[in-house]
Amino acid sequence: MSTSVLMEAGKSDNSVDINDVKGEPIPFINIGNTSSGRPRVVAVTQEARALLSKIEGPICVVSAVGLFKCGKSCVLNRVLLPSEVEAFRVDHNESAPCTRGLWIWSKPLSAQAPDGTDVSVIVMDCEGLDGGENMRERDLCIFSLCLLLSSYMVYTSVGGLTDESVEKLWGFVHDMTNSVLINPRDGEDRPDENRDITDFMPKLMWAFREMNLQRRDESARQFSSRQHLERALEEMSAGFGGDRLQQLNKAKAGLKHLFPDRDCFPLAHLLDVDASLQDSPNKTNDSCLTSRPKHLSVLRDRILNQAEVKTFYGAEVSGRMLAELAERFVTAINAGNDMCIGDSWAEVCDRECEGHVEESMACYAEALLALRPRLPVGSSELSQWHSAVSAEALELFTTSTRNLQGGKVRKYALQLEATLKGAWEKLSADNR
Repeated sequence: MSTSVLMEAGKSDNSVDINDVKGEPIPFINIGNTSSGRPRVVAVTQEARALLSKIEGPICVVSAVGLFKCGKSCVLNRVLLPSEVEAFRVDHNESAPCTRGLWIWSKPLSAQAPDGTDVSVIVMDCEGLDGGENMRERDLCIFSLCLLLSSYMVYTSVGGLTDESVEKLWGFVHDMTNSVLINPRDGEDRPDENRDITDFMPKLMWAFREMNLQRRDESARQFSSRQHLERALEEMSAGFGGDRLQQLNKAKAGLKHLFPDRDCFPLAHLLDVDASLQDSPNKTNDSCLTSRPKHLSVLRDRILNQAEVKTFYGAEVSGRMLAELAERFVTAINAGNDMCIGDSWAEVCDRECEGHVEESMACYAEALLALRPRLPVGSSELSQWHSAVSAEALELFTTSTRNLQGGKVRKYALQLEATLKGAWEKLSADNR
């Protein structure tokens, strides 16, 4: 069996053709509360696991997050999703979030990363944030999972990019950075460095709903949406008292540091949809899925043309790996611990390497099945056969794990070599 054939045999037959999947919202992570009121992540749902495990290759996770009743689900429905009947649920007549936990759209979108890489875009809708002190832990749980699992985040808000809105977003981000570690704590832990998660943050698109947006500066010069955001994040030297000014500037500096790739987009016309929803209680999804206005098509193109491949430590994340990462973060939250990116990724690498060892040995076993009817054969011929097929199995493993942690890969490569050695000993005995 040639290397190319062995490689082909090692490919997963679980990969999904996105054209064959029905588009519908499915629950991804369910979030409840314990008797003490603390958020408890029930689980990553089996339905989401089954779907994600079939998505091979690079993925981009586009999420929408923000205070509830700010139009997150409607933005996803109108900007990204096609005109299906059952999109993410929208009901502006409820006094509480109608999205609970995290949901994903079952039919990945097709896009290209800036470098031309084909990616499957997973659209994720998140429960609306409350913003109140009594819901702070639940908000933290939702916001942290959303950011850590996303590669492109759409943050929605009502009103302009005011100092108050900047402080509100920073409040969520700051709480999250205090609940996430890059590496496990040790005796030489440097808190600031261990909580600087900039390398793991998604791109930010701040979608704000303001009717009367001024896009000209004091000299009547027109500026872009990115410039509008940069003006909102400019450090201030006056306007507030000393403590408030210092806190505001800290919030602006923190957002600029953690979101180096950022932009904003005005969504005034969504207010027209909201009004129609309020006038007709029975209108939910269909109202958000009429023809897409031109300015929303611009936003769609901007998001999909900048589809950021989800990575951890430089390795591309598959759908299966995303589900595994979510499970590790869920476990930490349920235990009341900080989410540790390093530990979580190491465990995902373990699972991936274990799977690729099994895959390589399955390919060896398939080649052996074809050889067995010819046994016994000369010892020289058998040795050459084993050397060739073992080399191909090792190459398949190396190719499949090239972006994973080097230490993990070496550990499991040695395990694979030992397993192949045992297979050789058994084969030699069977050939006598």
